[in-house]
Amino acid sequence: MLAALMIALVPTSATASPQSDQPAVVGDITGLDPTSFNPTRLGQLHITKTASNPYDDPKPGALPNGPAGGQVIQINRVKGVDLPTADWTQLQKMTVKQAEAKGLEPAMTMTTDDAGNVTFTNLPVGLYLVSDQKPADTTHKYGRIKPFLITMPSGNPDLHVWTFNISVAPKMMAEQTPAPSTPPPANPHMPKTGVYVVPFLIAAGVLFSTGIVVAAARRRRQDEETPAAVK
Repeated sequence: MLAALMIALVPTSATASPQSDQPAVVGDITGLDPTSFNPTRLGQLHITKTASNPYDDPKPGALPNGPAGGQVIQINRVKGVDLPTADWTQLQKMTVKQAEAKGLEPAMTMTTDDAGNVTFTNLPVGLYLVSDQKPADTTHKYGRIKPFLITMPSGNPDLHVWTFNISVAPKMMAEQTPAPSTPPPANPHMPKTGVYVVPFLIAAGVLFSTGIVVAAARRRRQDEETPAAVK
């Protein structure tokens, strides 16, 4: 009997970064021995890329939603990962960035059908990076898969066996909303340093000229009070 496994990854929250890493998907491997499966066996990976309803009215100024079909899904096997001998505790903690740093084998690609489905077959045992390619269509808005890692095989939580027939519905990247720009005020105020420079100079000039007038008046008063010298 071929044990199938369906993994539904929870949608990304709106606050999560689209570039943030998530741990590798391995299924439920509790009590399973990685050395018990046939390392030469081939598996298949069925991926369903969900799409927004193309008939929903887009927001003002936004592009309409694109269809689920015709999108390119890509998988790469990660180099240097031997599942039968790997430390699965560490393997589950591996991030996409760490996998990319180890190196990737050439990509395998498939185009989704009208329902957003693809099935990769004859996959050797290994750790795979799943992603998608940016659609060439610029007249519609498309959701993008949040890249993730998955093992072939993975643990089936219901039958407690290794399964080589895996179905997965990936998370989608959270849509990034640009922060609104703050418009300049209608009547911007001049900086205080500029506002008070002129009044300060005017006031200084008034005080300076007043001092001259006072000094002149005082000198004139002294001249009037001083008796003239008798010749």
